[in-house]
Amino acid sequence: MTITSTTEKLQQFLSDFKKEQLPEIEQRAEAGDADACFELGALYAHGRGVKHNSQLARKWLKRAIKQDSVIARTLLA
Repeated sequence: MTITSTTEKLQQFLSDFKKEQLPEIEQRAEAGDADACFELGALYAHGRGVKHNSQLARKWLKRAIKQDSVIARTLLA
């Protein structure tokens, strides 16, 4: 069994991210998908595919946290 840390999961997502995925992530996040909220928050936090924006990063990460996203809570902490 392999245990993957939050940092490793985040780095894997960011390295695998393709800008073409952004509209689908945004659509899922707007619909309330916790994973997509985390992903969009991470993208804004790191300026990947979007202009870096700390306020939008916090907005999306907080939405993910409201749905009990542990990885979002770790990133926002």
